[in-house]
Amino acid sequence: MTVPSGRKRIGLDGRVLRPEETVSPAAYRPAGKERGLHAIVEKAEPWRDCKAVPLDGLLKKATVLLLWFRIDDRPIEGSPVWDRSAEIIAPGLAVALRGLAADAHLVLNVRSNRDRGDHVVDPPADRLEKLLSRSFDWTFRAYVGDDPNAERAHDARSFQRERARDLGKWSIVIDECYDAGAIEIWSSSFDAQNLAARIDLEKVNRSLAGVDVTRFTPTP
Repeated sequence: MTVPSGRKRIGLDGRVLRPEETVSPAAYRPAGKERGLHAIVEKAEPWRDCKAVPLDGLLKKATVLLLWFRIDDRPIEGSPVWDRSAEIIAPGLAVALRGLAADAHLVLNVRSNRDRGDHVVDPPADRLEKLLSRSFDWTFRAYVGDDPNAERAHDARSFQRERARDLGKWSIVIDECYDAGAIEIWSSSFDAQNLAARIDLEKVNRSLAGVDVTRFTPTP
């Protein structure tokens, strides 16, 4: 596989990725568009509290993917519109979350104000997009499962223990990351191929193609 001339993929550790380490260009750029707003799916390398999370022990069965939103093949969180990321990616993110939930329940953990967090169950498509555009930030988490009332872990002392408990009760757990520029998708019920299929990246990118990013560009 070759990488388009002049474009290099950068790994999470900052180094330029070799061709065999990159995904097919079709997986991260909408067909017919060389530049612009798009999303990619790749294997995540999760970090918490400034340390890499080992995917062993309690999390040895976990699959973790990253759905990363980009502008011109660069992370949106590093772009001039980084502070409007939630509004810009909300249409595509809503598509991804509905796909991940499929025929199960989708539960969102959002913060309505500084002191209050809300849990929203199965919001319709239009409300989901509005919620994401207003509330997708570092407080955001989503859960997918058969029981919308299933317990959610809250053991801040051990992320591994907390996440393992959640994955025992929920088929998918989703965290915001990279300054509202991406989501981490965790599952012990689905492998990477099945998770990626549920996201439906092509549909996500079709939605993003309709976003006019220039509306969010700061004026000189």
